[in-house]
Amino acid sequence: GFETYETLPPEALEGLPSSPQRALKAPDVSRAVRFLVQTQRRSGGWDDSNYHFGGVDSLPNVHMAVTALATAALRAHGGPEASIARAEAFMNDESNVAAVDRDEIVWAHAYRVLYFARTKDAAALAAVVPRLLALQEPDGIWAHEYANPFATAAARHALEAARAAGAEVPGAVLAAGAKALFASR
Repeated sequence: GFETYETLPPEALEGLPSSPQRALKAPDVSRAVRFLVQTQRRSGGWDDSNYHFGGVDSLPNVHMAVTALATAALRAHGGPEASIARAEAFMNDESNVAAVDRDEIVWAHAYRVLYFARTKDAAALAAVVPRLLALQEPDGIWAHEYANPFATAAARHALEAARAAGAEVPGAVLAAGAKALFASR
């Protein structure tokens, strides 16, 4: 969707705060929902067409992560059920993931786990949670191109959400992730 430009109507700016202390009124997200629906691919997913860092082998995982985020936004803001259903089918199809890639796969799994935890989809969680668990390194950290606290925090947060939704997540995995995060402070 980066290639799509649309004029922002003046009323979209109405009610913006004149200072950080003023609260925003609830935003009208109908334009954003429409944008997401219009940019959804036939496959049911979304792609991040500007992402190209060191090759394209990571792109399926970037697309999966973007799809999970876009679907969460549609579900939260009344997107059409047909779009959501197509996106969920995309997210449940492991052929849409580049399993051999290690640069972006943490995002593909973590954002799907967060989405499926929010929707309490036990079957999808049972399929994806073990994939995210398997990415944890022996020292408790997760990696995005390299081992780091922001990938670890995202993975751990997703797994906490999954556990709260009823998925089986070993406490030792969460403890090791927490220890790795505290070590990076």
